[in-house]
Amino acid sequence: IAEAKVAVLGYAYLKNSDDTRNSPSEVVVGKLRELGAEVVAHDPYVAEYQGDLEERVRGCDAVVVMVAHEEYGSLDLERLRQDLAHAILIDGREIFRPHQPLTAGWVYRGVGNGTP
Repeated sequence: IAEAKVAVLGYAYLKNSDDTRNSPSEVVVGKLRELGAEVVAHDPYVAEYQGDLEERVRGCDAVVVMVAHEEYGSLDLERLRQDLAHAILIDGREIFRPHQPLTAGWVYRGVGNGTP
């Protein structure tokens, strides 16, 4: 993790919301930074983290999905993979079926869906 660049997708507490109170993403971002990672966050609903998703993830070593915003569920994973230094996807909200990122060339780990 040290010196890795990690994109955290979603900062709101609930999907399709701008409410960041009690956001689990805040804890994850803090821990990643504590471990020496550079973190970039994106959230289409939270003003501070809005912007072009592809620009935000460009050059990242991993992507961590923390909120099941509809926008993230419809990502073109093959296209997104091209912007990354390493195609590692941690799906913390089960927004993808495991075969989707694997077929698109990602190293994939899903939280709660039985993927290794």
